[in-house]
Amino acid sequence: MRAVDNLPAELPLDSSDFFSTRLRKFIPGLVEADYSDSLAGSGLSTELQNAVIVYNGEITAQDWYLERYL
Repeated sequence: MRAVDNLPAELPLDSSDFFSTRLRKFIPGLVEADYSDSLAGSGLSTELQNAVIVYNGEITAQDWYLERYL
């Protein structure tokens, strides 16, 4: 019988590497965005705008249904 003792540690490492590789391309847009403007005028990419649930203290239009749970 053989056992792999480092497998549980490898899965989080692989997922962290994958996630950080995908996230890296969004970092400049997050830093350069104008958060004093509306979400549409902030300069955030479409992907980031679609990921936002609350912007400047307000629930976004696409997530308005969540308000009933607050």
